[in-house]
Amino acid sequence: MDLITQAVFGATTFAVVRGRGVATKEVFWGAAMGALPDMDVLTMPFLGPVEALLGHRTWSHSVFVAAALAAILTFWRAKRSPNQPNLLRWGAATFAALHTHAWLDMLTTFGTQTLYPVWDERIAWDVVHVFHPATTLCLLLPWLVEWRRGTQRWFRTGQWSTLAGVAVLMWAMGAKSLATQRLASNLALSEGPDVALRVVPTPFNSWLWHGVVSTPDSMGFATTHVGKQEEVVWHWVTQNKEGVARTQTLPQVQRFKLYTGKECLVRRDLPAGTTQLYAVKYGPTNYQGPPSFVFPLVVQDGEQEGSFADDENFTGPWSNAPELWERLW
Repeated sequence: MDLITQAVFGATTFAVVRGRGVATKEVFWGAAMGALPDMDVLTMPFLGPVEALLGHRTWSHSVFVAAALAAILTFWRAKRSPNQPNLLRWGAATFAALHTHAWLDMLTTFGTQTLYPVWDERIAWDVVHVFHPATTLCLLLPWLVEWRRGTQRWFRTGQWSTLAGVAVLMWAMGAKSLATQRLASNLALSEGPDVALRVVPTPFNSWLWHGVVSTPDSMGFATTHVGKQEEVVWHWVTQNKEGVARTQTLPQVQRFKLYTGKECLVRRDLPAGTTQLYAVKYGPTNYQGPPSFVFPLVVQDGEQEGSFADDENFTGPWSNAPELWERLW
């Protein structure tokens, strides 16, 4: 999730595990530990386009790296302050702040290798989008209230923040369950019961959900609003078999599919002589009508390596915010 949410969640986790008497400077330490795993983005400029994708949320989000780093930091603290009370609890709180970052990321769609290097599977529970203001606000609000009061009862603040965060995430899980039931029942009627369905959140909310279906010949996309009784309309896009055949043996494309999973849409641009591969596990970038996608991996015919195509008009989730707002309300 975004860095602000991770920092607040790190402070929350550290305060709860550290217990009563947690100091203000320790809260800031917990916030820093909560944000630290995302520093792996600093390595991206030195990697290839696909390697940068595959490298994010791997080693820096591993439970083994978090445990090792927490042990090193605890040893360092023991050397600096040999008589420090509750040193083991401080180390446990540091580990918790580091590793709950990965747990929060596993709730999103990107995919997190929390057991790297023992198990390289990317865990993605598709519960909330990377940008989910309700989670951020629910975690942050108790801290703002306590800061306003000035009593610095950070342990209790952490408890309230945890309860608020869990409540909003439970709501998101319930909303996903409703969306899944609606999309699956509609899909079973139109395509049969054996079609695999993935349901993913849209930015900033837990009301609107994308359904993504992958078959050998095509991919299907639909959007549903859990707060409305509306007809579900599926849009199907045909996989370009020539493009699949041209690129499936390329090492870079094989690595790219480690990131996309089954949700990889292949198209061909015949005049340009290119194959375009889209990571569509997030669903389309629009919320009604035929689906649209951005940032394909473009491979030129006869080449072994491709690059991601830029779209100057697309600036992330905010690009289609007016359409999202209209679809929601």
